[in-house]
Amino acid sequence: MDFNDLFILECFKYKEDREFLNMFTIPSMKDFTLSTRYQFLKKNEYIVEDPNDTTKMILSVKGQDLLLELKVNTDPVEISPGMTAQVVLVDFSASPDEQFEEWWKHYPTSPAWKSDDGNTVFAGSRTLKNLRKAEAKKRYLKLLNQGLKHEELLGSLLFEIKLKKLDSIKKNQNQMEYFKGMESYLNQERYLLFIDSYRDNPTWVSKTTSIKGKKQNVTDI
Repeated sequence: MDFNDLFILECFKYKEDREFLNMFTIPSMKDFTLSTRYQFLKKNEYIVEDPNDTTKMILSVKGQDLLLELKVNTDPVEISPGMTAQVVLVDFSASPDEQFEEWWKHYPTSPAWKSDDGNTVFAGSRTLKNLRKAEAKKRYLKLLNQGLKHEELLGSLLFEIKLKKLDSIKKNQNQMEYFKGMESYLNQERYLLFIDSYRDNPTWVSKTTSIKGKKQNVTDI
């Protein structure tokens, strides 16, 4: 990394600086060095496509973290008159890799499931985890880098699962059979369908109330 990288990242962060950068024609910038560093930042996903407008590029979460790290390491803070110190931030949150592992663990392997009381059992006819784990991880980390929050992605997933299970009990038919396989789930951005519902009522997913079945076993094949 060098000052050209920092300059470009700052331009993506601040609107007034971005207007200055736009005087160059990206990616064919007049300054060859800036053009080279721009391609480096793009390749390493410090800047990524805007998920709302793929014709534009935005500063990624990875890029924001890098700017924060550079700022933390270079800006002294006055802690008392005449005394300064560098700020050190300690992040106790889960890493992106750990967040993916949590999401992967909760993604259903098949539509098969049974109610918490064991009274209702549904069979499943297909595999829902139909992506290689490495490929799923690549796609999930890209979503995080575009600014989507792990808590909301996971919350949206759990919201849909719980909704379909409750609907299954009500209809006596396994609605999890309509749950998308992982590849389609990511390709079709299914997480966006329930993310607002989770935001409006996040505690609904975390409630410990069990899903009770009916007295007679029901097997859906």
